[in-house]
Amino acid sequence: MIGLPTEVDAPFGTFAPDRWARFVLGKRNADRPRRAWPLRRKIGKAWLRKTGRIFDIVFMGFRLRLHPASNAGDEAIVLNGIHGEEDEFARVAAHAATYENFIDIGANIGLYSLVAARALPEGRPIVAFEPDPRTAQRLKMHLALNAADRVVVIEAAVSPEKGEMSIWQPAHNIGCTSANKRFDDWVELKVPTLPLADALAGLGIGRIGMLKIDIEGFEDRALLPYLDTMPSESWPRYILIEVCHHKYWQRDTVAELRAHGYREVFRNARNMHFEYGGAA
Repeated sequence: MIGLPTEVDAPFGTFAPDRWARFVLGKRNADRPRRAWPLRRKIGKAWLRKTGRIFDIVFMGFRLRLHPASNAGDEAIVLNGIHGEEDEFARVAAHAATYENFIDIGANIGLYSLVAARALPEGRPIVAFEPDPRTAQRLKMHLALNAADRVVVIEAAVSPEKGEMSIWQPAHNIGCTSANKRFDDWVELKVPTLPLADALAGLGIGRIGMLKIDIEGFEDRALLPYLDTMPSESWPRYILIEVCHHKYWQRDTVAELRAHGYREVFRNARNMHFEYGGAA
């Protein structure tokens, strides 16, 4: 007997929103920005978590298999047609081709890596770090669905030392998986760790062009050891960094970036962007 296709190998479109999903969510086109009114959004969110439905959706031109019950970014796309970081996707799309590579630390399901793969000329490396096995599987699936086969996925956490560490995962948002346990019901995972310099050296990358880092309050311990140990010629030319969880930092990463000669070129409620030398 031939088994039914799984969510990993089913053809894209297998999980397209059906009539019932469109009715509950109040949406005909999931790729068009449209925030439902509050009660509809509340009902839709509860329904998504109860059913655990998966959706095949084209978003920003990318083919995505979304899991809104377990990832807030996926939920936002399914409910609203908006991820929430469109302004930063646009900056990556506009500026990535200026740089020799794109390094994505905390790649999640791969949206930034996909944007970079669309923007960077062929031959320029893209490296995506994602330590959580479940999220890494979804990342690799999205790369395959969009023929972004030049993106190298490293299933390890970037850390000061090679070894192993605990990360903690909430039930309804794997994108919030963190080295910092915030609630008692978060599940512990043991994942391998690699220093950024060692990981990139293994790929023959001696200098970082554009770097995005979003790892829920562990940014200081992933990035600053690279700046501590590598010559300035190797430092990232552009950094997109999540700062909204700075209370978990052991070192003031923003202050140290400025002290190293980085200047702020963009910010929003969650993230800041810095350039090292050159014009904005």
